[in-house]
Amino acid sequence: MAHTLGEKVFKPKVTALKKAVKEAEKLASNYTWNPNIQIKDVPIINSKELNESDPMYSNNDLFKQPVNMSLSSVHIPVEIYQGHTNILNSLSWSGMLDKVWTENRQNDPDILWQYFGSQDGFIRTSPASKWRRQGVDLFDVRRRPWYTAGSSSPKDMIILMDTSGSTYGQALQLMKFAVKFLLDTIGENDFVSIIKFSNEPSFVMDCLNEKRFLQANYWNKQDLYNAVVNNVKAEKMANYAKAFEFSFKQFKEFSRNATDGAGANCNRVIMLLSDGTTEKPESVFDTHNRDKMVRVFTFAIGRTASDVAALKWMACRNKGYFSVIYAVGAIMSKVQEYIPSLARGPYSAYGVKDMYMSPAYNDIWGLGMMTTITLPVYNRSSDSIQSNQTILGVMGIDVTVGHLISHTPYSELGPAGYAFALDSNGYIVFHPNLRATDLAKNGWLQDPPNVDMFHVEINDPTKYQVRRKMIDQKSATEEFESYVLYPGEHYVAKNNRTYSYIPIPGTNFSLCVVSPSQRKKHVSAKGFDLMQAAEELERILTSQEDFAVLLAPWTTDNDGPRYCKTLESVPDEMQPVQSSQNLINSSMSTPVDKDKDVFVKRIIATLKSTKCNNSLIQQLAWDLMSVNISETLWKNLNSQIKKDITGVFVSTNGGLTRVFPASLREGLEDKVDIPTAEYYLRTIDTQVYLYSTPYKTGKIHTSNDTMSNHDVMVTKSIVIPIDSGHVFKPGVVGAMVKQEAMVRVMNSSSDGYCGNSDDNYCYLLDNGGFIISTNQEYDADHIGRWIGDVDSQVMYLLHLHNIYENTTRLDFQAACKKQTKSSSTGSRNVFMPSLPFYEMLTLTWWSNKLSWAYLNINLYNWLFGSSEDMGVMAAEIVTSSTAVNESCVVKQHQYYYTDRQSMRGNFTCDNCTRWVSAQRLNGSNLLLVVADQTCHNTHQCPQYSKLIQAPQRLDHIPTACQQEHWYRKRPGQCWNHDDREDTSQCNRAISLQSPSQSIIWTTVFLTFIHTCIRTNR
Repeated sequence: MAHTLGEKVFKPKVTALKKAVKEAEKLASNYTWNPNIQIKDVPIINSKELNESDPMYSNNDLFKQPVNMSLSSVHIPVEIYQGHTNILNSLSWSGMLDKVWTENRQNDPDILWQYFGSQDGFIRTSPASKWRRQGVDLFDVRRRPWYTAGSSSPKDMIILMDTSGSTYGQALQLMKFAVKFLLDTIGENDFVSIIKFSNEPSFVMDCLNEKRFLQANYWNKQDLYNAVVNNVKAEKMANYAKAFEFSFKQFKEFSRNATDGAGANCNRVIMLLSDGTTEKPESVFDTHNRDKMVRVFTFAIGRTASDVAALKWMACRNKGYFSVIYAVGAIMSKVQEYIPSLARGPYSAYGVKDMYMSPAYNDIWGLGMMTTITLPVYNRSSDSIQSNQTILGVMGIDVTVGHLISHTPYSELGPAGYAFALDSNGYIVFHPNLRATDLAKNGWLQDPPNVDMFHVEINDPTKYQVRRKMIDQKSATEEFESYVLYPGEHYVAKNNRTYSYIPIPGTNFSLCVVSPSQRKKHVSAKGFDLMQAAEELERILTSQEDFAVLLAPWTTDNDGPRYCKTLESVPDEMQPVQSSQNLINSSMSTPVDKDKDVFVKRIIATLKSTKCNNSLIQQLAWDLMSVNISETLWKNLNSQIKKDITGVFVSTNGGLTRVFPASLREGLEDKVDIPTAEYYLRTIDTQVYLYSTPYKTGKIHTSNDTMSNHDVMVTKSIVIPIDSGHVFKPGVVGAMVKQEAMVRVMNSSSDGYCGNSDDNYCYLLDNGGFIISTNQEYDADHIGRWIGDVDSQVMYLLHLHNIYENTTRLDFQAACKKQTKSSSTGSRNVFMPSLPFYEMLTLTWWSNKLSWAYLNINLYNWLFGSSEDMGVMAAEIVTSSTAVNESCVVKQHQYYYTDRQSMRGNFTCDNCTRWVSAQRLNGSNLLLVVADQTCHNTHQCPQYSKLIQAPQRLDHIPTACQQEHWYRKRPGQCWNHDDREDTSQCNRAISLQSPSQSIIWTTVFLTFIHTCIRTNR
């Protein structure tokens, strides 16, 4: 997989990117500058004004929106005046990039967005498409992390704030806003510190006295800005000499003591924000910065700023740049004027082409999570090095996370296996637990999200070493016991997993494939007759029998494996087959025709085409032929069993689910996507019968609910022996069991105790502590809830006696709603045998029959891989033909079984003693609990603490001071000095705003800042 990603995905994109950069530099070099150019001379497609209904735009399956493939569109920030000469000339020559972008797409049809971000502030994107961001448009390409990282080497930055008494009022407020937007210009490869000073310098956060610098990820920048807003006030007189001496000392101490990759260890910059001074700390610069390896950028803040000559001198003396910020509307454009200075000289004089590959972020054009590959574009218009030190912008090409995931070898890894990738910071490039941005449904990930490996995997010492080795681009295979977090994040388990990791060639990414350790060998279907599979699929989809067939989502999206890229169309004259109740799942990722039978025809036509993932289609074909025996199994179930169940089903690794009767389809339609189906992965991961019910939280209702509304899903994996004790699990069989049957068995298995619901409370709990069944008839709403929320005393004892253990994790990807009786004493023994329920509803027999069916299909070649294959799997080529939530951090305690099988104990509080007895049920994930009536007024018991399982929003997010620095690796090359650099242009500011635009933009900006401060974002 790593080889495929490197050679088949990234390498062609890098080739196309280099070609586009070379063409851009050639176009700019040959372009004749026109000082008299007018807006009418430069026709552009403004993406914010683009009309998608225009015939020149057509829907495109790859881009999922109307586009024009041969043209590009332009976005210009609202604070930039389009009529400025610089902008118009840049727009003119960059318009000729359409040709090379079209050629790139012809050479590699998988190429998505190609774009050029100009240093003047606009972005040109191919193909032409509509701008999709809603609300106030604050987008400026120069503040995008991929732009700043692609235009200069990493940096350690100190923001130095003059907080003397003269800054009181407007100047200090402008400084705080400027800090926010300075932080926006740096990213995860940079480190930052903020120092305030008047007569004495100090850090804005106490922990900086020890850490000195923090990585410039989203959360740390948020902490720093909050500290500036809350902890900075104007007072006393400014002492610049002390402030700079303190700042230079921090660079030296940080460099001396940094470990685990902390620090950029490349460019060092000081960003001075001041309302003016006459002090020139020349002796400090001579002592600590004679070699000018620390650049100083100065910003004069406010219209009342005076005595700015000294600020200009500081910038020019230290290879920096001087800017003036008169008003709030100028902040966004002015704070980023330092970027060209870092890009000039060493970066451009050598023609450096450091490639940058970003961690995952959300595409502003609506294609989901993706990574960006970038290269800088330089001005090559002169042979003179001194006049050739300007950066024109950054060129980028996107690769979606979905495209990377689509190369995962699912047939080898199995449904419980997955792949993920990290960058050199340990941030996730793709992972099944990385959540896509969806404000309406899930909240959103910050952009870029900076999601670390331990934000999606539960941390432990062994995984920490795996993370470190992946960052260091090492290769290995390791097997160890690990916490497994299942989809839905309600359940965890400790199981053995095999982690095989290897670098992705030509990138700074490292790939890891994970699989259950017991999966030492895999089985693949091969050489199957797809025509025969198509005929079988058509037969079952159009059958009049009382069953339904569901398929996993058919076409490619960002969530995992899919059968085919697109659906074939069918001729208009093709007559649809007769109507049928057995239709394919309507929740697929492709639009469903009103005439479902035509949709069936499209599925069949696609299956017969060559536009599909051959491995998945072969698996589906195998499943189609093997599980047809399930029709007979359903018909042959005896009448007594059918009285206790509402239906049965079979689901397979290939994404096929057959349901009996058809009416059961509605309860399973949201569970057919195997890689994200919680019940399926939990069942495959265990040897026992798995009982589960829908997860429930929120207010408990005591009426309007009955037991008949809460069927229990019972599932068992299909097991096929291979050889030498190895097994293969091609699917899962299941039944929906009525609650009355569960209660009846519970009562008969407890020696009569559960039959007395007035005196005794009985629960069947699963391995996460969720209630599967209860003997309390009027507590039907308790089913599916965590026992600690319903009967906290029982959970307290179960945890105290080590029946359940828990792990705690912080979820940085969460979405939250907006902040708009006493009994007699003494322990009793309860007889609790294992639970033989019609031989588990004959699922054992059914599973065995289906295993036999798989083994006796003679149309397959069985390919067995040894355990050694896992070590090289990642290196092999595996080809395949309006918001109600907000982002937040939550803390969650998740519970799981220990090895202890039973307990008996008393809960004692005040004058009440309550006995509780529990026993694990052999061959299942169930725990039978029997207790007498609850003790009241337990809030008076100091030794008793109520346990919490549901995610709890953290009002105070762990700050950078409270979080440990995890290992990272610095980028390979550093370009921070060249003797040929021309530093004379240290204070020539050019405004690209028109006066009227500045006024309008100031109003918009103030509205935005007010919103940011109000929402603390």
